[in-house]
Amino acid sequence: MAVNKLVSISKPIFDAFEDMGKEVTNDLPLFAKWATQAAVDISSLYSFKKKIAVLRVKGCSAEIPCCAAGVKYVLLGDHGTDCGLVFDSYYGQIVSTSIQTVGVNTAFLVVDNTGGYNCSCSSANWVIQDNHIVFNTSSLDGSKITIQYLGFEEDESGLPMVSENAAPAIVEYIMWKYCVRSQYGKNALPMGLINMHRMEYNRLASDARALDASPTDPEYQRMIAMINDPLSGWGFGVPMYSPLDFNY
Repeated sequence: MAVNKLVSISKPIFDAFEDMGKEVTNDLPLFAKWATQAAVDISSLYSFKKKIAVLRVKGCSAEIPCCAAGVKYVLLGDHGTDCGLVFDSYYGQIVSTSIQTVGVNTAFLVVDNTGGYNCSCSSANWVIQDNHIVFNTSSLDGSKITIQYLGFEEDESGLPMVSENAAPAIVEYIMWKYCVRSQYGKNALPMGLINMHRMEYNRLASDARALDASPTDPEYQRMIAMINDPLSGWGFGVPMYSPLDFNY
């Protein structure tokens, strides 16, 4: 199996500066913002690490760490940040006993461990809004919850780490956005250059997802349609059974 290495997102950022022949300027924070947007859009499974955090509920919501890409499970109470087996145990119990909870296939809220191999599940609904877990009740105000989530790895500077496969696509995304921004200044770059970087970004992003074996749903559906198309291969079959001539 191939090794999916992680690199700091600063690498494609500085590669973009170099490819565009620009000195590192005040655009660095903007380039970092664009690079993060591209990384989230590419959404490489191997760019994320399973993490645990303890959050305090204020009112009816709790703020999620900014590095989070998605919340998996929620436990009521402070279980510490080294409780991965606790999450696995609860999830196994819920699936094996067919307890119906909110979002049982993707997330749940466990209220308490009642002892032994049993757990009690809450009927409190929760959703993700504006980087917060929002509950449908304010009765949890002041309490703590423990969440398991997928988040970006971070380098020593606090910048996210991304899959090495995604780095070339991130460079193209930065250049595409930079060209678009130029349209609002005095030195507008050609539209052809904008379209070139946009198309190259989409191609490289698809390649990165394929290398990481994590295509998006539309890409996955296109692959299914291509494989199951009854006319697939038709163009190759014609010359195989046609007379050899100059059109072969």
